[in-house]
Parts: sequence; C-alpha cells; structure tokens
Amino acid sequence: MKTADIPLKRIVMAGLWLFLIPMVNFSSPVGANDPGAYALAQYTLTITKSGDGSGLVTSTDGGINCGADCSQAYDQGKVVNFTITPDAGSALAGVSGDAECADIYWGIQMFSDIACNVEFRFTTKNIFLSSAAYDGWIRESTETSGVGGVMHSTSNVLNVGDTAKDQQLLSIVSFDTASLPDNAVVSYAEVALKQQGQVGSDFSNFIGRQIDIVTGFFGDSPNLQLTDFQAAASLGTPPKELVVTGDWWRFILRNKFQPLVNLSGLTQFRVHYGAGDNDNGATDYYRFYSGNFAGKASRPRLVIEYYVP
Repeated sequence: MKTADIPLKRIVMAGLWLFLIPMVNFSSPVGANDPGAYALAQYTLTITKSGDGSGLVTSTDGGINCGADCSQAYDQGKVVNFTITPDAGSALAGVSGDAECADIYWGIQMFSDIACNVEFRFTTKNIFLSSAAYDGWIRESTETSGVGGVMHSTSNVLNVGDTAKDQQLLSIVSFDTASLPDNAVVSYAEVALKQQGQVGSDFSNFIGRQIDIVTGFFGDSPNLQLTDFQAAASLGTPPKELVVTGDWWRFILRNKFQPLVNLSGLTQFRVHYGAGDNDNGATDYYRFYSGNFAGKASRPRLVIEYYVP
C-alpha cells in the first residue's frame, strides 16, 4: 500500500511530546494505480511590506525574495523560514497579518493560504557623550567582598580589570538620554569606549566582558557612589557583540537592552568582567577615556537609533 509523507506538528506539554496529525488534503482523489494522486495540496504564502522605511524579506529556500518576488506556493506542511534585513537607516517595526505570521521568526508551517505584512520604519540616529559629572571607576574593597571600597569620579580614565590584590575594577558611564522623544522605540544601541592604554598583560583568565544597564542610576543619586559597585541593574549580560575598531571598543547591545534606555533622564551603564578578577596576583586592567577627558572626540559615547510609531 502506498502512503504519503504527512508532516506532523509537535507540541511539548509537561515533558510529553504530542504529535498532531493534521487533516491532509490531496490534489485529487487517491487512486490505487495513480502515483500523481499522492501529491499534497499547495498553499500560497504572500509577503507585503509597509512603513516609511525599507528592507528585504527572504525565505531561506529562495522561494521568496521580497524585494520584488513576494509570493510563493508551498506544499502543505512545508515549514518556511525567513531572514528579515532592514536597510541602513531603517528598522523592523513589526509583523502583522494572519495568526501564523507570528511564527515568521521561527518558521511558518503551511496548512492554508497565509498573508503577512512586514513593517519597516525610518530611523533617526543620535550620539550621546557621557556625562562627566557622573562617570568614574570603583575598586572592590577586598578580593571577595563584592562591594565597592575606593572610587574615583574625576579621573580622566576608566579602569576595567583587577589589582595586584585581585580586587575587581569596574567603571560607570552615564548618558543623558532625555532628549529622545517620549514615544521613541529604540531599534539599535551601542556603548563605545576608547582605550587609553593598559596595565599588565594577563587577561586570559577573565570571563567575558559584561555590560549592565539601569534605567536612571545605580545608587540613590546619579553621582558616583561606592554602592554603584554592587547595586542591582535593570539588566546585566554580555553584549550581543564586542567590536574592536582601532582603539575603540564598541559594545553592541542586545535587543532586550533597548527598551531600558531612559527616555526622560539618565541612562547608566556598568562595564566590568564577568569574573571579578583573574587570580594571578598581578595588576591587569584596561584604561579607557572618561567623560572628564578634555578631548570630546575620545569620550565615551552612546549610539542610539530609534523610530517614532
């Protein structure tokens, strides 16, 4: 007896795998001696684009390149995966349409005709220089204390690393982002620090560079405080990407950072290593120019791209 390959849809509930067998539509009545009778029905997937921005929507199988080719017929049960690429100066604002369109980021499975709209919005780019009055670096009180012991708020440099006593060194940078529109949707953010130099050379045992964000400020005031060392962050995680270009270290922030940019005041960041020290009994730290440095071109900067709905 001949059979047709029927795609299954899997649902995981309480550790159990449940396989849903969909209703399968054949293109014509099944005949015992007709091989063509087992062809699955086809459904059309259509992409439209909207918004004042622009971008490309492509399926990984090459069937849709929208662009110009925005519609394709697929066999029933086919999973279609997509790549959405905004053009420079644009951002993906959202996807709407049929309920299945919510799966566009993970793959749309075809059991009916589906129409999805991808919205691109034009973005505005702002560059903020750090607020010198609130910048600074903090040294841990002892190797394992996890609290601040000494701080410097007027130094021309920011230190990240550790001391010969394996005390962690971390830095706080602050940006006044109140000039962003009240309804701005941040689509891209990066913190850029310019390296001034380094002390020591053994950074091998440090665990990845980490950047924390707080909407507002870490302590009970925007001024640098010892408690900023251990204060809770709105979010703390390694950056999505660290790009080193010449002397500039660019921390490309993950998407979940973006809604935490303060649209009505100060946004602070804490830069440090995931492991507080490298346990080698030697001084090893990087120095970066702070907001107190005379040359504005070398000060920490926050790059924001946003759109207004």
